[in-house]
Amino acid sequence: MIMNASLHKSHFPLMLCGSLSFILYYYLASQSTVYVAATLWDLWLVCGFCGVLSIISWYYYEYYRIKPSLYLIIGFAIAFRLLGFVAFPILEDDFYRYLWDGYMLVEYGTPYGVPPSDFFSNDNINENFENILSNINYPDVPTIYGPVLQWFFALSYLIAPGELWPIKGFLVFADIVIIFLLISLTKISSVKNHYLILYAWCPLIIKEFAITAHPDVIGVMFMMIALLLAHKKYYYWVATMLALAVATKVFAIIITPLLLGLYWRRWVVFVMVAIGIALPFGLRDAWLPGGLVTMANDWLFNAPIYLLLKSYLTFNTAKILLLAIFSLTWIAVFFRSSLFQNPIKIRGDYLFGMFFLCIPVLNPWYMIWLLPFAVIYPSCWAWVASLSLFISYASGINTNDDQSSLYLYEQQTIFVLVEFGLIALGLFIDRIRKVQMLKSK
Repeated sequence: MIMNASLHKSHFPLMLCGSLSFILYYYLASQSTVYVAATLWDLWLVCGFCGVLSIISWYYYEYYRIKPSLYLIIGFAIAFRLLGFVAFPILEDDFYRYLWDGYMLVEYGTPYGVPPSDFFSNDNINENFENILSNINYPDVPTIYGPVLQWFFALSYLIAPGELWPIKGFLVFADIVIIFLLISLTKISSVKNHYLILYAWCPLIIKEFAITAHPDVIGVMFMMIALLLAHKKYYYWVATMLALAVATKVFAIIITPLLLGLYWRRWVVFVMVAIGIALPFGLRDAWLPGGLVTMANDWLFNAPIYLLLKSYLTFNTAKILLLAIFSLTWIAVFFRSSLFQNPIKIRGDYLFGMFFLCIPVLNPWYMIWLLPFAVIYPSCWAWVASLSLFISYASGINTNDDQSSLYLYEQQTIFVLVEFGLIALGLFIDRIRKVQMLKSK
């Protein structure tokens, strides 16, 4: 009886918080049946409450030092993602570009170099893809997506042309793979498994990948596989996985040298795989897409440091300065030899976090690149950021009315300050906790 009571006590927070979250996600999915059917307030309220419920669940096991049920954590995580799978993307239209890129690769041989607007007067496009074409944002800009994603979009097109569900299915699968990888990685790094709740139930992860279908999760899956393989010292497979990660999104290059080190054979494998993936498209188009160049040169969104510097420096000068600061910091990290002795010690949360502060566009879904590291190295600031970044959706395209003067992706300064002020508060709390731990030793 005592054992059964203890088990019931340990399961109750997961059952309660998980069930309440399921109801909230069900409401959000039922609201989001077509584009913009679910409002910004729907998103904020549901994801805000679900974020609080995940933190309550985590804190219960942290405070009472009870082991949670991994079956319940994973079961609810899969249930949340299945609800996201059936929901229409909320406050995002990037998925039209994915559907178009898949069509372009299969029907025309490449998605690169030709903007969608060139097909506006094409009479050979069927009605379904005419609708997709008319909804693509920035139609005058060619695709920004890497070669791995293009193969992935093409495969989805072959399964069901013009349908989003194959893409969503692959993304949900990749996200669940990351959860299982984190189970192994937390065991290796001796982190208690209740920290898995923070990722598995994270509203930002569920919204951006299961619901909205941003494809970064594919690259993160390859990166986390590489991290686990590096611990097992399968370095040629590490190089292969890292090449796939970088060919998915160039962000993965931040971690790549830290795992491959100065061993030339590993780099040969990495380069060969990278060339093989991109060669059918042409190396320049695949690795430096025209749309990505346009984005890097001209776009600005959710970048607080650029907001602070705009009165003193030009946009290009600020970019050069901030990226130079990041590069010098990264070089210092690279030459700390201890990193190569244990790949689990790589602080990808700090590296990606600093990188995102130094680039002019910080979309909420970019957080997927650092949140798995925040499970291996628990912190407050990363999970605060996973909630505060929802504030960035209060941009012109989602809040405009007849009285608003905001451009499509322009934000009110006060929202940016609140968003990153909360993250700064999380960093401050982490600092206090670290000082207290050092004093207690």
